[in-house]
Amino acid sequence: MSEIKVDALTGKTTAGDITVTDGAATFNMLPALNKMWVSYDGVSNTLFDSLNIGSVTDVATGQYRYNFSNNFNAQEEYSSSMSVVLQSSPYMGSYTDDSDQLTSSIQIRPCRNTSGANLDVTNTTMNCCGDLA
Repeated sequence: MSEIKVDALTGKTTAGDITVTDGAATFNMLPALNKMWVSYDGVSNTLFDSLNIGSVTDVATGQYRYNFSNNFNAQEEYSSSMSVVLQSSPYMGSYTDDSDQLTSSIQIRPCRNTSGANLDVTNTTMNCCGDLA
């Protein structure tokens, strides 16, 4: 097995243009990297740790807005995924809608009760991939 140890990778033609081939698929590595991740406690409004998060806004019960330190390139051009620690709710229904995803932030609702009301949770994690502005 070969090993490469480097402090920085720079594309040959363009600095951020680094391609990776995996089998028959070749893709640009830059958009695929996590540009934001967060671990947050919505009950105590505590940020455990993060990357590219300037602040968290507790919008309402069970609604949090993660404000990015560095904006994404376009509102609909980054992807996100989220997980929560299940508490007493049978619905982990984490979701966002079109108006929740901005270039500068994303608003989430990680958990609901059986009546559909949003609930605060003690641990939610999220990450986003895409191009930064």
